[in-house]
Amino acid sequence: MGPQTSLPDLLRALAEFAPLSEHCCAIPCRVIITPRKRLKRDKPDALAVPKAPNMMWPMDFMADRFGDGRAFRLFNVLNDFNREGLGIEVDFSLPAERVIKSLNRIIEWRGEPGAIRVDTGPEYLSEKLMEWAEEQGVTILHIQPGKPQQNAHIERYNQTVRHEWLDQYIIESIEEAQDHAAQWLWTYNNDRPDMALAASHPPGNLKWSRKFYECTPLKTGDYHLVSGICSFSYLLSP
Repeated sequence: MGPQTSLPDLLRALAEFAPLSEHCCAIPCRVIITPRKRLKRDKPDALAVPKAPNMMWPMDFMADRFGDGRAFRLFNVLNDFNREGLGIEVDFSLPAERVIKSLNRIIEWRGEPGAIRVDTGPEYLSEKLMEWAEEQGVTILHIQPGKPQQNAHIERYNQTVRHEWLDQYIIESIEEAQDHAAQWLWTYNNDRPDMALAASHPPGNLKWSRKFYECTPLKTGDYHLVSGICSFSYLLSP
């Protein structure tokens, strides 16, 4: 190429030596583009379904707000075997002492669980809860941080709670939230078909007969709910 070489000729000559990068439209350059590596995510283990009631109880907290902006909390306990809602506790604050009180009341009519699966929240890491579990002979299993799929049944249950009644009403008081929780939990356990249970409801899936039930009216200041307003005892059908 001589001194009178035109710019197009110069660009063509350079392009033969160094092809244009897809990121450069006018300046020829040689750029090596390294493709990004895809992040390899661990495949979560399948959540095993217990072979009998009371083998595993997952439990978790939820939060919501009243119409005036005040926050309140819910404490949910589930039976992994048949997705039965064992209790909903509603209050402004639910420390470890309230968790233990709620579990003791459920155990009175439902029996003790073999293990309880929880996340790593402060209520589940308290010495009081660990001491209670040791006294009761109950194993506390903590899921790994950032892996809610390891407690998927209670996570799905929480979504149902929020979709079917928390998001349906503007709640103004603890008593009103408790009343909604009691009615919904009764419907969930006894009338609402669960497609995961072949369209059966939790007690029906157990194939148990109802021995007796006793309706317990809610008392002012008592925010504990066990299977709705009524507590039940079940025995295996002969």
